[in-house]
Amino acid sequence: MFLQHGRSDERQADDLGLRYVLRAGYDPEEMPELFAMLERVGGAAGAGGLPTWLSSHPDPGARGARIAEEVSRLQAAGGPIPERVEREGYLERIAGLPYGPDPGLAAAYGGAGETGLAEGGGGAASPLLGTIALARVEEPMSIEELVSRHASPGVPAATVALLNRFPADGIVPAGSLAKMVVVAAGTDAGKTESLFRKDG
Repeated sequence: MFLQHGRSDERQADDLGLRYVLRAGYDPEEMPELFAMLERVGGAAGAGGLPTWLSSHPDPGARGARIAEEVSRLQAAGGPIPERVEREGYLERIAGLPYGPDPGLAAAYGGAGETGLAEGGGGAASPLLGTIALARVEEPMSIEELVSRHASPGVPAATVALLNRFPADGIVPAGSLAKMVVVAAGTDAGKTESLFRKDG
C-alpha cells in the first residue's frame, strides 16, 4: 500500500533480466552470484535499511535461489545455455570509475554519517574519494598482500574482498584480475579509512 512498486515488479525485472542475458548470449548461471553479492553488500552495510515487510526488493538470497531454479529448469529442458562471461572485458570498461559515497546523496540525507557510508556525520557531504583500478595477480597471495601491494593506504582488505567476490580469509589465485580502490592524491588518509571501515 505504501510502495510505488510491488514485489511482482521485482520478480518481473528478474525474469526479464534472465531473458535478456540469454538473448545476448551470456551465461545465466552468473545471475545468482549477483544476488549473492547484493546480500554480502547488504550485510556489510549493517542495519538501518527498510524492514523486509516494507521493502519492494525481496531478499536477495531468495531471488538468487529462484533464478538458479529457473536456469536449472532451462537446462533440464535441453535448451542451449550460453557460456560467455567476459569478466575481464567488463573490468577493463569499469576501470577508472569513481568509488565512494555520492556527495549529492549524502547531502540529501543530512550528511555522510547518516547514509551509513561514513562515520562522524556533521551534515557535510563527503567527496568521492577514489577510483576503481585493476591489478593483475602474478602469484597466489592473501587479500592482505594484494591490498598492501596495489590499494591505497586506509582501504581495508574486506573492501577489496567484497569488490572481487574473494573470500576475506582466502588466497587470491594467480592470473586473477582484481578490482582495487585507488584514493585520489591529497585525500586525508584518516578520513579515507573512516569512509571505508563500514565495508569491513
